[in-house]
Order: sequence, then C-alpha cells, then structure tokens
Amino acid sequence: MTTSTGIIDATLAALNGALGTGTTGPAPDAGTPIDPLRTLAALELLLRRTVDAVDRSIGDSPVRAAAFARLSERFAHAGGHAQLVAAGSCDRTEVNTLTDGALAGLNRVLAAPEAFAHGDTQLPADAVSAADRKPLHKGTPEFLESQFNLDYFQAEHRVKSHDRLLPHPGADGRSTPAKYPQLGRILVSGAADPRAVASAAAKLAALEPSIEAQPDPVDVRTKLEGLVAGTLVTAGQKTVEKLIKQASVDLDRSVLDRDEASMESNLALNFKGKRPTGYVWELTTDAVGHELLMSLADDLNNPRTSSGRLPLPGVLVDGEDPGDSNTKEHAPDTAETDGTASPADDADCIGSPADLTDVSTDDETATPGVHFTGSGTPGTIGTPFDQDFLPIPEWAANPDTPVDQRPRAGFNDVGRPLVTDPEEAPRPGETAKEANARLRARRLYQLVFDAITRLVDPPTPEDVWMPMNSRIDILVTITYEALAGITDEPGFTQHGELISAATARRLACNAGILPLVMGGKSQPLDLGRKVRYFTKAQKRAIAARDRGCANPGCSMPVHRTEVHHIKAFSEGGKTNVSNGLLLCIRCHTAYHAGHFDIVVIDQIPHVVLPASRDPLRLPRRNWVFHPETAAA
Repeated sequence: MTTSTGIIDATLAALNGALGTGTTGPAPDAGTPIDPLRTLAALELLLRRTVDAVDRSIGDSPVRAAAFARLSERFAHAGGHAQLVAAGSCDRTEVNTLTDGALAGLNRVLAAPEAFAHGDTQLPADAVSAADRKPLHKGTPEFLESQFNLDYFQAEHRVKSHDRLLPHPGADGRSTPAKYPQLGRILVSGAADPRAVASAAAKLAALEPSIEAQPDPVDVRTKLEGLVAGTLVTAGQKTVEKLIKQASVDLDRSVLDRDEASMESNLALNFKGKRPTGYVWELTTDAVGHELLMSLADDLNNPRTSSGRLPLPGVLVDGEDPGDSNTKEHAPDTAETDGTASPADDADCIGSPADLTDVSTDDETATPGVHFTGSGTPGTIGTPFDQDFLPIPEWAANPDTPVDQRPRAGFNDVGRPLVTDPEEAPRPGETAKEANARLRARRLYQLVFDAITRLVDPPTPEDVWMPMNSRIDILVTITYEALAGITDEPGFTQHGELISAATARRLACNAGILPLVMGGKSQPLDLGRKVRYFTKAQKRAIAARDRGCANPGCSMPVHRTEVHHIKAFSEGGKTNVSNGLLLCIRCHTAYHAGHFDIVVIDQIPHVVLPASRDPLRLPRRNWVFHPETAAA
C-alpha cells in the first residue's frame, strides 16, 4: 500500500521538476531542493485550477459533491493552520521591522505568483529598520492588520493562538512548549476548524485565574483541555462555548453571584429618545426577567397554543362572554360550555393547544372542544370532531392500520391549515424571516402594554384567599443538594440561562415558578400513569432532563419538540418519564424512517446515530444541550 509520505515525496518531486530554477538558471540537480516558498506559490495556483476542474467534473453525482466539500474543508483547515504558523514566524523574526522598500519589493514579487513559482523573480533581500529608528509597524499584529486588512484584534488573536497551540521560542531563546498541547494536536491534524480551536484556546486562557486557584491546577487544566478537545472534534464550537461557560461556573461558584449582583444595579427601563420609527425605550433585565420575556414570546408565537392562535369562527375561547356582541358576531350558533376537560390537555406534544373552552352539544358522543358542520366546517352543530386531533387523510394512511392507531394530524399538520392574520404577511421587500422577527417583537410589545393597562384592575380569583394566577410558568431546574443549601451548584431555566443557587432557591418559593428537583444521576421524579398521553408534569420532567430535542446535533428547544414513546404504547410501552424523550418534528420523522435508534441507559434515553455520522455508533446524548457528554 502506498503511504502518505510516498505520495507526498513523489508529488513534490514532480512539482519541483516542473518548476526548475527559472528561465535564466541551469537545470536543477536531482538532489537540489526547490525553495519551499516557490512550491507554496505553485500549490496556490494548482489549487485554484483544480477546484474549477473538480467543480466541472461533479455532474449530477451527490457522492462526488460530498467528497468535494469534505476535501475542500480539509484544505481550509490546512490553510488556517498555515495562517497561525505564519503569524508565529512573523513574530519570531520581528517582521514589523522590515523597511518600507523591502516590503514594497516583496509585495511586487508576490503580486505575480506565477513568475515567482517558476523562478523568474526573486524575493528582495532582508532590510530592517535601524535600532535607533522607529519601525514601520509597532508589532506583528499591526503588520498583519495593515498587510492583510485584518481587524487588529483578529491579527493579535492569530499571534496569541500560535503561542497557545504550538511550540515557540521563549524570551530566553529556548523552545517553549504549547500552553494547550491537546488542542495543538487537533490543529495540526486538521480534525477541527482552526478558528474554533483558536477560539477554544482563548476561552481556556481566560479561565486561567480560576484554574490556578484550584488545588491541582495542572490536573484541572489537562482534564478540561481534554474535554474541550474531544468536544471540538465531535460536536463543534457552539457546544464548546457552552461547555466552557459551565466550566467557568464550576471552577468559581461565586461567578454567577457576582454577575447577578452587578446586574441588579443596572436593572432599568430608560427612555432613549424619539426616532422616526417611534419612541425608543431600552429595557435592561436580569436572567429571571429575560426568561419571563422569552417564555412569553415563545407562547405568543406558537400557533398551536391559545395565545398564539387566532380564534376560529364558532369557537369560544377563554374569557369570552357568550352574551357579548362581538362573540355573537363570530359565533352565532355556539352552545353552552360544560367544563369537560379536553383530551388535548394530555396531548403528546409540548405546547399543544389545550386552552379552548369546551363546547358540548346534545349529542353525548360529541368530542368536547370544537363542533363542526356535516361537511367538517367549524361553527355549527354537526358531525363531531376534535380539531386538535384530526385524523390524517385516507390516502396518507396505511389501510392495514386500525383507525384508532393511525397518526394524528397534529403530528405533521396534514389536513389542518393554520389560521393566520392578513397582517402577518411579509411587507413589501421584507423576507419571511424578517417578518417573523417583527411579529414576534410586536406580539410581545402588545402583551406588555395590555398587562400594564389591566394592572389597575386585575381579574379577581375565584378564591379570594388565593393570589392571582401567573400568566406564564417559568421552569427552574436545581439539584436537591442545592435546593437544601448543601451546595452552591447553579440552576438553569428551560432556555438554558444559568442562575445562582441562591436565586433558584428564592424562585422556588414564588408563585408561577416551577422548581424541578433532580436526583443524583440527573433523573427527574417519574410521575408515570397508565394513560396514553403524557401528563403536563411528566412533560416538564422530560423537558428538564433532555432540555431540547434529544437527537445529537439538533438545536431545537423544548417548546418546539414532541414527547415520543420510546417503546410504543400500542406495544405495551408505559407512559412514564424513562420511556419518553423529546424530538422535534423533523427528528421525530427521521426516527420513524429508521435513520437512528434509541436506547435507555440508567433510565436516561440515548440516541445511536447512523454509521455515516458516528462510525462507532455509541449511545449519545445531545451535546447541544449536554455539552459535558460531547467528548464521551
């Protein structure tokens, strides 16, 4: 088998033979090496030509396109590595002392890389500023900034990254080992994006004060670097950032307390002035306020919740008075409410609509919640059907599957169009993404002002000895030890915001805050019942455990997922926490298509990815929400 070294030597020999020594020099001897800078210039030309040739050769082959993408990524990684090595060389040789004449001559030569690669032009001789003269550039970062149009901090980052990741000469001239050798090996091997590797090294360097304060800083640094290195290869930069953020809290439990104390003095709502777009106010809040606003925005913008859904004609929604004239205008034939609980309360989906006031008819078999005409049109008494559980069309169903076991339209929205407001359409020149962002902000704005308007006259609770109900529930997860005050381990909200143990303990006593206490292996209390649908308490427990879609690499948050029975209910699977996990609709569909497997280890579900993504096919948790498991 041909080795990589053999291939490289043969390629370089052929390339050097083609380059020769230039138009004026004699033919090179077989053992005479060619200037590697000329070889590098030729490789740049060769790469550009080869990229065009490969692109033309792809045709309609997705395999060749995927191979092209992977090989191009490797070239990019090699280029990033070269940039850091070059920055170290510039720093070592004090390139900032080059004179203007030498630098101008260098740039003229390299402006025509073909001639330089062939040997027709030569690099100018070294010429540096005298010791008593101010150099052309203050330092290596300033040189890189001016020559390559970099941001100064980006240029400085390259120089510092070289010293952190690669061996380099010290102040005494001796070789100094890399600060983070494990990350350095990943950089050299090209196993991860060099920018991500350099960023991880910078974040680790920022933790050095906390690491040095540990009883054994060398051991802590080595273990943390190894965890970060493994995560970089298997998960990526965003997961590494979450992991390092968690590590900063673990190394110094007082970080969150200090951050929260600092925020406390800056909480404010300030008027910033009037602009053509309106009056501008700036709100500064803490993690609790941020979580409240995020939860409100999620609820308002989910079309499957009562807050985010327009009322259908003929349907009574919470708070409507049947005798109100506006209600009568939209629902002339509505019946009396009977208070029966809707099956949607136990829907198998986070955020399922369950807030419609139930409507009954004289037909005792009618499904409470919505009534339809004989043609299926909501609004008048007719053929009963539950709007939240419309069956999928006959053409989409397996005829061998019993009707009661067929998927519901709520799973994929087949046959269930959303009711939208004409105002929600994108404005002229506005993309769908921009329209969604505008509507999200507008709905939250409207809710805040509605709340302020109603503050002076809040609704009276039925029990005068009970406080008013909270509009939004905030889920705060905390370990039992932290709740009991034994440790200072932080808690976290369902949107992933870390809060100190003291704040979590305080919130656990507040109305509208749902504390979820975790066991020793991060296992929430199992509230299983022998029913088809997961209860709200079970959904909250599963959400606290999985924190989002369980498929590794998927970033869908809790409110955009469904609870999946690992062992199907029809096959005897129990409706309990250990038999459920969160999957977004896309991943849920992929699972039923056989694209990945699910196994349960210590009552915690793990996903086994396909061999194309994980050749070892190890059981894994989603590193996006559990970065500590990414390097496993």
